Amino acid sequence: MSKHFVAPKARMRPKLLLRAARMGLAQYRREPVLRRLLAVPVAPGPAAAVAALAPVEAGLEAQRRAGDPAYRPGRHVAVVIALIAERRVLAEPDGPEPGAEPGPGPEVYRKLSAIESLRWRTKAVSASPIAGSIAGLT
Repeated sequence: MSKHFVAPKARMRPKLLLRAARMGLAQYRREPVLRRLLAVPVAPGPAAAVAALAPVEAGLEAQRRAGDPAYRPGRHVAVVIALIAERRVLAEPDGPEPGAEPGPGPEVYRKLSAIESLRWRTKAVSASPIAGSIAGLT
């Protein structure tokens, strides 16, 4: 295990923050997210990313605990998502593959609206015979 790995109990964060971060892992896109969060032209390697993100997250946590009005929960969630994803890459037995993006493949990134998802799951062509109504459903 890497020296950058921190046991879950070592850092106490609100459950909602961690839950939101876990939900966001599926949409994590390494290159653009790290460039935005770290304000760098090229995303660093996983170890360097963790080293750069850890103090950012610590600062956001300090702001949250202090009740600072400049605290932005969305940024905190984004930083925690990146930290979790990068630590997972570091924790892989063989380490990250050169140039590999962590997380699921591109099929997961396909965006579906709620009704398209429902139709896809139920193999339905339409929710009702008349679009935009519940007519015909008895």
